[in-house]
Amino acid sequence: MNLTSRNPIVDARIYVEGRLPSRQRNVNGEIVNERVPNQVVSRTVMMLDSDGNTLDCVLSTGASNPGRGDFADYLRRKWSRKGWLVYGRCPIAQYQAREVPDFALPDDMRAEKACDPEDVSTKRPCKHMLALEAQRKAASKRRNDDVNYRYKTSEAKLLEATQTQASEVAKAVAAEVAKAMAPSMPAPAGGAPRK
Repeated sequence: MNLTSRNPIVDARIYVEGRLPSRQRNVNGEIVNERVPNQVVSRTVMMLDSDGNTLDCVLSTGASNPGRGDFADYLRRKWSRKGWLVYGRCPIAQYQAREVPDFALPDDMRAEKACDPEDVSTKRPCKHMLALEAQRKAASKRRNDDVNYRYKTSEAKLLEATQTQASEVAKAVAAEVAKAMAPSMPAPAGGAPRK
C-alpha cells in the first residue's frame, strides 16, 4: 500500500494503490471487512474576496468530511454574505442562481448573459470574473491609499506638497524658456523658418 498526499493540512487528496481495507460492524454486530474505493477529494475552494484577492479557502475542519457537511455549508453562507464569489465560475451565473447578494455585482454586469460553465475554470476565468477582480482591486487600492494618506505625518504631507509644487514650477519655467528661445533657433533644413 502506498499513501501519499500533496499537502496534508489543506488538501485531502489521497492516492492509494489498490483498495483500502475498512472494518465495520453489520446490523448483527459482527465485524465485516469491506474495501473502500480510492478517494480524491479537495477540502478547499478558490474564492474572490471583496478586495479582489483570490484565496484558497478551507471548507472543513478535518479530512474526515472534506467539502461537505454543516461546517462547509456555514462557510459558504458566510462568504456569500460578504460578497465573495467562487473563482472559476461566472459571477453572473452565481448571481442568477441567488448564491451571492445583490451588492456583489455592479448594476451594469447583472443584466449581461452568463458565460457557458464548460468554458470557465479556475485556470481560465471568464471575462466577467476578470473585470470584477480588476474593479475590486482598484477599489481596494483607493481605500488603502486614502487610509495611508490619513496616517502620514504632517512633515511627510508638507514634503509631498512642496515636491509637487516644485515640479509644477519647473515645468512652467521650462515651457517659458522654450517659448523665449524659439525665435533664435535656426530653421530646420529644407523647411520654413520657425515662428
